[in-house]
Amino acid sequence: MAKKLLFLLFGILWCTNLFAQDSTSVGKGVSVKNFSERDLHWGNAEFISLDTSFINFHTYSLLYKNGYHIGVGNLGLAAQLLFPIFDTTIGFRNGQILLDKYETTNRDINYYQTKSPYTELNLVTAAQKEQVFSFIHSQNITPQLNAGIEYKRIGSEGYYPRQKANHLTFLGFVGFQSKNERYRLISNVIYNNLRAEANGGLINDSIFSASGPNRQFADVRLNDARNGSKNTSIHLKQFLNITKSETAGFLTRVSHTINYRKNKYSFKDNSADRSFFFHQFRDSLFTNDSTLHNLFSTEGELLLSKPLNNGANLGLAGSITYQNNQFKQGTIDSVFNYLGFSGRGFYKAKASEL
Repeated sequence: MAKKLLFLLFGILWCTNLFAQDSTSVGKGVSVKNFSERDLHWGNAEFISLDTSFINFHTYSLLYKNGYHIGVGNLGLAAQLLFPIFDTTIGFRNGQILLDKYETTNRDINYYQTKSPYTELNLVTAAQKEQVFSFIHSQNITPQLNAGIEYKRIGSEGYYPRQKANHLTFLGFVGFQSKNERYRLISNVIYNNLRAEANGGLINDSIFSASGPNRQFADVRLNDARNGSKNTSIHLKQFLNITKSETAGFLTRVSHTINYRKNKYSFKDNSADRSFFFHQFRDSLFTNDSTLHNLFSTEGELLLSKPLNNGANLGLAGSITYQNNQFKQGTIDSVFNYLGFSGRGFYKAKASEL
């Protein structure tokens, strides 16, 4: 007990020391600022100073940060939103959402502007060998060009047998803006490898009684089942401001996006209880289901945005999107194309800096 308290005290002092030495500011100026692709959705993105306070410092799980989720066990296993949110993505969706809460996508990446190299380390460890680790490094190569890398790892053993999760994400990103701020480019490469065991549930509930067996040795229905989700994506988006708000009174911007994404989803069980599966199609001894989905898409958009006196933006945008999908699952092997047009109007309040 004394060792645990000493370790906890050391961790608190270490974290306090890290935040006390705020490396995001140098002298009188702010050294590190960032923005995300979501900010560009409404017009020109403003670099925002990093928040180095303790606000939401305890919220380390992705299942707590992005809405309320209900899961089947520990961190890293399948989960879904408690209150459904309708997907507004245009085009084909493959329906593979088992582990998508742990994926890093284009919209999750921050692009930085730094006066000096910036590095961020984050490590959380908890019961049942639950660990979350992330590493970010970014620096400006030139005043207009910034590059960085990010590494994430999620691992947990679980409370019951066959609940181990092991997720890995690695990515690189680049951001460029011309001196006159008319042209901007952002690009990234992302690799996600998500793996989670599955036990099919408990055979009986005797472990919940006072005299029941230890839950770590409880009998489960699946003893060798696992889910996998692996994808690699390349993303490039560029913007050109035809008119600027400061000179013309409104922003006219055209943008072009190219995206390629290769997905592989799998479920394997080499020693399953045959009574657990209601239907057997191809093999009565092994369960091996895989889905492949390759996506190439390109999009062009025209955006008009008018800044208001209160600092907000009012605007309209129209876009055209083309997708090429290659989908393979079992005997299904299809290639199909999608062409879509969309428009939107928006009102964006002024972003407040901390």
